[in-house]
Amino acid sequence: MDKAYLVLRLNFISALYALVLFVQSELAVNVYRLERITGWTRTNTIVDGVNVLLFVLSSILFYFLTKRHLGNRRTRYLTCIFWIPYYALFISVFASLFPITNPGEEPLPVVGLIVMAACIVFPFYITLINLISGIFSSPVLKK
Repeated sequence: MDKAYLVLRLNFISALYALVLFVQSELAVNVYRLERITGWTRTNTIVDGVNVLLFVLSSILFYFLTKRHLGNRRTRYLTCIFWIPYYALFISVFASLFPITNPGEEPLPVVGLIVMAACIVFPFYITLINLISGIFSSPVLKK
């Protein structure tokens, strides 16, 4: 029972990691859509602020989730890999539900490079959170 529960927790936390990156990347990619729908003129600034706020809050949330649910197990590092299929699933579902119909809403080519760079750096970010949460949940520090 404990191993099945651990796998469930790993997948849940990995899906949350993927969801956070998905929301941040979709906000960056769909700035023109948001601007058209909301009518705001400074959408880039708002999206950047939301992305920074989401990054800070999710980092704190993931620290505590990893510390509480995955503890000091080495299996917590599997989240560095498990987020990838969830991210691909989120992207494909979003792209099929909300296709780009207006050519003016297509993102600039450099946004794709930024999203690819974020996907390359993201496992290191997950590893850092796992490392920090493992250090501070270590039984050595509790003595």
